[in-house]
Amino acid sequence: MNSRDRGRRHRHGRNPGGLWLAAAVSLVCLFALGAFGGGGRPAGAAATGRRYALFDRNMEVAAVDVELASVSVDLRKVVDPEGLAAGIARATGWDPGRVAAVLGRAGGRVRLPGLLGPEAATALRAAALPGVELEFFHRRYYPNGSLAAHFLGFTVCGRGLSGAEAVFDRELSGFGDDWGNVVLTLDLEVQRRLEEGLARLVAPGGDARVVAGVVDVRDGAVLAMAGAPSFD
Repeated sequence: MNSRDRGRRHRHGRNPGGLWLAAAVSLVCLFALGAFGGGGRPAGAAATGRRYALFDRNMEVAAVDVELASVSVDLRKVVDPEGLAAGIARATGWDPGRVAAVLGRAGGRVRLPGLLGPEAATALRAAALPGVELEFFHRRYYPNGSLAAHFLGFTVCGRGLSGAEAVFDRELSGFGDDWGNVVLTLDLEVQRRLEEGLARLVAPGGDARVVAGVVDVRDGAVLAMAGAPSFD
């Protein structure tokens, strides 16, 4: 089903039977996914390596890139290591003693352990501490953990290798004809209930395997797909 909405294309997968599914997830993924992409490209979205987001049918975030930062210190520019450690700790929430210990046992340039989220990175950059350098990058984040893992798939080095991440890799990467955020027919709440139900059917460590799905009988849109044992 294709329709235009303010210049954006909306595609939904359809299932001819409109019934409960009991087939391998990999065989129906291409029919289970719906996309809602396009619109104006945010400045620097693809250029900085950030992937667009995946949403379920209710606009709950299923996958999104988050900006993280690593911190390194050029000790050749530092006059007061203890004062610098305290300043870094104030901005980031890190333990000042641990920061001071790292700065005290290294020479030249040192990378501090741990990563900063957007707020802490902004605070540290605003502090303008001598010798402190931030390196920003994006990492794929799945707010619901392993929920719908087979449906959503995963990425490696910013490329989708399975599931929705692979099917819509060009759109999510910003290089397709209809790039942008992607809205799936997936309903995360239905998916959650389905996975919980299947988990009760399969004993831990047993040999039983089961796959199932739920579709909307009105239009054949796949709302949930799950297998047990689930993806690790």
